[in-house]
Amino acid sequence: MKNIAKKLVVYSMVGMLQIGLGASMVSASPAYGFERVQFCEKHQNRDMSPLYRYFNNSTGDHFYTTNFEELGNGNNGYTYEGIQGYIFQRQHPGTVPLYRYWNNNSRDHFYTTNFDELGNGRDGYAFERIQGYVYDRRRENTIPLRRYFNGGNGHHFYTTNFHELGRGNDGYRYEGIQCYVLK
Repeated sequence: MKNIAKKLVVYSMVGMLQIGLGASMVSASPAYGFERVQFCEKHQNRDMSPLYRYFNNSTGDHFYTTNFEELGNGNNGYTYEGIQGYIFQRQHPGTVPLYRYWNNNSRDHFYTTNFDELGNGRDGYAFERIQGYVYDRRRENTIPLRRYFNGGNGHHFYTTNFHELGRGNDGYRYEGIQCYVLK
């Protein structure tokens, strides 16, 4: 009976931590024969935002935003495709800005962590804003956001799923890892 009471107390404490801190994986203390409680960084930090992905079939543009209100479940020809990962809204140690650009001629959104690629805008691209802050190298609980370019239509594509295009497919050439986002 004592062991059951101890387990209930531990589960109650874990449940309170889960509710209060947003635990993504619940497990109890090793002292009671269970694994320790692990928390996912994206739930602990209120400064995190999902990076939503959209696709416009008529223009071929892929659009990524942390503001769901920009397109919601889909708008202006864009279809909502899901969340690529999570990024910070303010700069944290070890993070770099993810810059967002728009090219009205080619109807392409472009994202980079290297401001020198396009600066305040060039080659038809206009600087829109800093989308958020990401890691420039692998960290615990991160996944790579990979960048592709299609020279045929002038569009860029970003994904955390390497199997979508692998080393390149459907006219897209793999350009490498753009940054790392939280899972």
